[in-house]
Amino acid sequence: MPRTSTDSVSRRTLVVVAAALAVVTIMAQFGLSWLEESTYDLLTGFGGWWEALLTWVQPAGTFFMVVAATMLVFIFNRDYALRMGLSGSLAWLLAQVFKVVVGRARPDVLLGIEPNVVLESPGYPSGHTTTIVALVAALWPELYRGERVVAVLVAVLVALGRLELGVHLPLDIVGGALLGLLVALAVRAVLAGSRT
Repeated sequence: MPRTSTDSVSRRTLVVVAAALAVVTIMAQFGLSWLEESTYDLLTGFGGWWEALLTWVQPAGTFFMVVAATMLVFIFNRDYALRMGLSGSLAWLLAQVFKVVVGRARPDVLLGIEPNVVLESPGYPSGHTTTIVALVAALWPELYRGERVVAVLVAVLVALGRLELGVHLPLDIVGGALLGLLVALAVRAVLAGSRT
């Protein structure tokens, strides 16, 4: 079957996202830079209602949300549910693998802060961010403009919440977002190829 311009753009996109993920992963292994520490300081420490909102939205980035969202979408469209289920599950699983392989410490160790939540596992990448970005990217083509705005807002709030709670650093968030996007795009490409 001849290549189409859409296929080549998809492959190019996969390569670009994979390369960006590789660069961020390497950067995360070199310790904490002044820029990352400054970004963390800029984006955190607001407390009050902002912290309460960010804490409230955190379950959107969990494996439980993958299961719940997939079941809900399954009622309306099995193809979308399959894409969401595979993307969310694989993204969550790969985030756990990356954590073990990279082994980057969390902010309490690298910055000497006291986090709101104490977690013993390594910090890179953010599993919550990986998962929510994979879910959003999996459904992106089927969402209307308003739904896309809400989906992106939820993903951003989950990511900011990981920083505010003191459990992740900016590179953890960026790496998680790239990993989630890569997994969702790869799943979409594989499922599209299996139908041809």
